[in-house]
Amino acid sequence: MNGFQAYQFYNSLRLHFTTDFNAVKYNFKSKVNPTSFEMKKERYLFEKFARTYKPKELLLFYAANFLKDEGWPTDMKHQNYLDTKAKLDSLSYSFQKDCKRITEEAEIKKWEFEDLFKARNTFLYDIYFADMISIETLCIFEMMLKKRWMSLHSSQDPLKVYENLTHKVYKYRILLEYIGVQPTTKMAENALKELTSLPSCDNITYTK
Repeated sequence: MNGFQAYQFYNSLRLHFTTDFNAVKYNFKSKVNPTSFEMKKERYLFEKFARTYKPKELLLFYAANFLKDEGWPTDMKHQNYLDTKAKLDSLSYSFQKDCKRITEEAEIKKWEFEDLFKARNTFLYDIYFADMISIETLCIFEMMLKKRWMSLHSSQDPLKVYENLTHKVYKYRILLEYIGVQPTTKMAENALKELTSLPSCDNITYTK
């Protein structure tokens, strides 16, 4: 990968996270040209990115920074990549730990399992905002349930806080699936183990 390709990769992921553009569908291609790249003052950064990361590593580097809302090339940090990679490397353990936290909070509010994924229930997103669970856990639940469950009326979300997070989760999930991250049998079993104390916990599926 060269600097221009790293720039093209970056631009496709910028569009992926900020618009309806699907970077995976279009093979991480976007409307940029070498001439405009040569004129960019950030060119040296993209050349550095190309030297530092392999293609899938670069995808994760960009994604990690967009998820942190640090999407300008000069703001992007290698530490964000390392933090995200560490979470993915221990995803099964982290997911089980998050499920335990979900159960504890749900029992306080007397939620049933099915309540957690109703279109108007912001519970899981609220505990994400409270730093109790990770965005990867939200992605895994979308994969397991095979749906995006959040759909709020504008009066419930006037600042589009939940809408923006829903968009971010969905776009990140697409990238995780692209790099081969899928819920495993063990993850589903661990989720069931932690969530079984909640009534109606009977509709989790998984990919072998």
